[in-house]
Amino acid sequence: MAQHHFFITGATGLLGTEVVAQLLQVTDAIIHVVVKARSNAEAEQRLLSLWCDDPVLTASVGRRVLPVAGDITIENLALDDDSLRLILSTTTHVVHCAAETGVQKSKDELWKINVEGTRHVAQLAGSMPLLQRFVYVSTAYVAGTRSGLIREEEPMGTHFYSLYEQSKAEAERLVRGTSLPLTVCRPGMIVGNTVTGRTRNFITVYYVLKLMLMGRLPLLPVSKRQKVNVVPVDYVAQQIVTLALAPEAAGMTFHLTAPANELPQVGELVDEVRLWARENLRVTVAKPFCLYLPFLRALGKRYNAGTAAKSRNMASNLTALMPYFLDDHVFDRTNTDRLTGKYSLQWRNFLPVLLAFACRHNFMRNAKDTDRQRPPATATRRGRLPKDPDAHGNQQGRDLHRHVERRPSRGDAAPDGR
Repeated sequence: MAQHHFFITGATGLLGTEVVAQLLQVTDAIIHVVVKARSNAEAEQRLLSLWCDDPVLTASVGRRVLPVAGDITIENLALDDDSLRLILSTTTHVVHCAAETGVQKSKDELWKINVEGTRHVAQLAGSMPLLQRFVYVSTAYVAGTRSGLIREEEPMGTHFYSLYEQSKAEAERLVRGTSLPLTVCRPGMIVGNTVTGRTRNFITVYYVLKLMLMGRLPLLPVSKRQKVNVVPVDYVAQQIVTLALAPEAAGMTFHLTAPANELPQVGELVDEVRLWARENLRVTVAKPFCLYLPFLRALGKRYNAGTAAKSRNMASNLTALMPYFLDDHVFDRTNTDRLTGKYSLQWRNFLPVLLAFACRHNFMRNAKDTDRQRPPATATRRGRLPKDPDAHGNQQGRDLHRHVERRPSRGDAAPDGR
């Protein structure tokens, strides 16, 4: 059998990185990745820098993983002539992961990357004579304002809770209008790797958990029985690779979400996070009061409809996220279960891994909405923190903020974590 050649967009992001890692693990494919850079050499250096914490990935660069400088917002992705000829003549599979996921981005930014970027990638793929599959990574939230059971093969929504959703729906319609051998994958809210906890940013559910751990979220305006539509990135990547290589997946759509009965409820999630903080950070986190305020979903929808870029602060971030934490979609998995098998992960097993990684990588420092990250009065080490936490000659008095590294973070909101 001839060797597969994959072309991956978004390889510098969370999901694209995991797709590359999965391809390295389960295939012998050559993997071309497009990286925004001025030259192929700079693209390689950028990739090595971003992947520096993973020796398997870094060892593959220049061998099986071949970075090329490009930009999906430009025709032919701005590839140089040699790279363009190589990719057009060898590619058998395209996985288009690249996307702007920020709900608070302007309409121009979202359309430039999500719609026009997808158009350019699809046009390029249309000139690949060896192409066997084009995998478009959409989002489960193209369901828009529809509610209840959302089947994989049903039409997308026509009204949306954010311009992000609308841009992804427009891009999905675009690729569906081509003659490409298409597979559409629709993940839910992506969180970190179940083994390493690795993620690129701390948005969506991470943002809410951060505020809770810092004692800045006394009220959760949702029912304690509200489901939270999270799915680990390594699971999503595994399914994407499986479906890309499955002949029967051509022309089909797949919800890469956890089944409704395997999703955490808000009340359960709060309890598990508080228990983890007490056992691992030695802090007692105040339990937020859950009060169902359904009108906030419509408020978030109106806020997200603004076409200009939004400000990033606690109030705006939470407002933007409200439709996703008052979510009443139930995503059908008939196609996914039939082709890739039943979902077997337990969120209680991987939640500690996600929290540990987050607290090692600037979970709660330097965000734009954090008022210099003062130690929260409601998150204390089994009582009052001493003024000098090391006065007794040990580390047990360290406060919550000394469990994180000093790295920059983002304060953006997004319905998925790519």
